[in-house]
Amino acid sequence: MRDRWSWTRWIYPIVVLLLLTFSLYILQKELGRYSLDDIVAGLALISDRQLSWALCFAFTGYFVISTYDLVAFRQLNHYLSRKRILFTTFITYAISNTTGFTLLIGGGIRYRFYSCWGVPARIVAKITALGNLTFWLGLLTLNGITFLLHPLHLPESLRVKTIAMQYLGIVALFLVGTYLYFCWQKKSLRVKKQNFAFSSTQYSDDANCRFFP
Repeated sequence: MRDRWSWTRWIYPIVVLLLLTFSLYILQKELGRYSLDDIVAGLALISDRQLSWALCFAFTGYFVISTYDLVAFRQLNHYLSRKRILFTTFITYAISNTTGFTLLIGGGIRYRFYSCWGVPARIVAKITALGNLTFWLGLLTLNGITFLLHPLHLPESLRVKTIAMQYLGIVALFLVGTYLYFCWQKKSLRVKKQNFAFSSTQYSDDANCRFFP
């Protein structure tokens, strides 16, 4: 058991290092077409007011997503101090959103911190799943409303019509509505002899409220 733990304990750091290296490579490839003067000139066009608003919205966004795990801990009836939860979630999304591998990195960071504070691995797994569920519930709701009421005007080269965007909005809202219906009816989904119980409607309401501050 110890040999297995000594081997697996290095998996997350190695994966994170590889993903970070890959992200830096992609970033260098994308920015390689611009010179330093072009970047500085572009930044100079941003006014102080625009920069202040951008920083304000960025801070607000990270604060909101940092509360996702608060909802998950409440749903699972597991206690941990709010400071530790907010700190862990902020670090999780700050790193995973920057690298672009939320599902892979988020769980590893949560496990590293929460396990040090006595949270069982199965609870960490559930918290990670509920955090991702909260994100996707809000994302589908927001995208559904936006695509339906104010569809985006995509470049003509993509050949995507406005009506197609509205259909995507309807599908997104249908998925959210289906999920809420299953929660309200307290139904469960059976997949390969495994039962997956839907969260209560209270959690669904909290999840959407967290996404829309």
